[in-house]
Amino acid sequence: MEWRRNGNDRDLALLVAGNGVSTLGNAVYLIAVTLLLKETTGSATVLGIFQFLALIPGFLLSPVTGVIIDRTSRRRVVILSDLLRGILMVGAGAALLVPAWRTPWLILPVSFAAGVGHAFFVPAAQALLPDLVPSDRLHAANGVRATVSQLANLTGNALGGLLYAVVGAPFLFVLNGVTFLLSAWQERFIRGGRDVHRDGSGSTSFVHAAGQGLAVLSGRGALRRLIVSQAGLFLVSPVLM
Repeated sequence: MEWRRNGNDRDLALLVAGNGVSTLGNAVYLIAVTLLLKETTGSATVLGIFQFLALIPGFLLSPVTGVIIDRTSRRRVVILSDLLRGILMVGAGAALLVPAWRTPWLILPVSFAAGVGHAFFVPAAQALLPDLVPSDRLHAANGVRATVSQLANLTGNALGGLLYAVVGAPFLFVLNGVTFLLSAWQERFIRGGRDVHRDGSGSTSFVHAAGQGLAVLSGRGALRRLIVSQAGLFLVSPVLM
């Protein structure tokens, strides 16, 4: 493909490969955690809460993540998001080896924390891509990244149930963590992209902009009603299904 002729194809390959590895591990993890919650609670409501906690950080943090990604190194945000999620998943997998800890009280906070990492990773990776390839090849690069992610998701979904039955949930949590760590390790070799350095006035601007974003999010009744409606949808939809 045309984009491969560019000198930055190594950076793009590192980003795409790292994203693909972590997407595969996360797809397996999502199947495993769904089966684990069904096995330990038998409650569709708990599954709804899990889905809600995994997705709501992306909505709540969108004003803050946009500011951070605009004012700091996108590459650094991508690496830290994968690194912290990797540590989180490995720790959760180790905790699940203790039968008494296989409860929603462990799994649900882990889901929310992983959602926070995802909320930073997705926009940072999307913003990093134009820094790695020229504009005339951006469409092809996006297509390659999307294709690899879809294949990783499909493969993870196909393998998740089988691996859960063979090796169990703790191993799959750890496996997911290892894929995030591998992804972060690959991404650290990316040399392209831009590193943004701000002085004290930039930090003040960041705090001000983040505060404005949070004020808009929390100060409008329509947004609060949206959050409540989405929470109800996530809680009720598994029961209806």
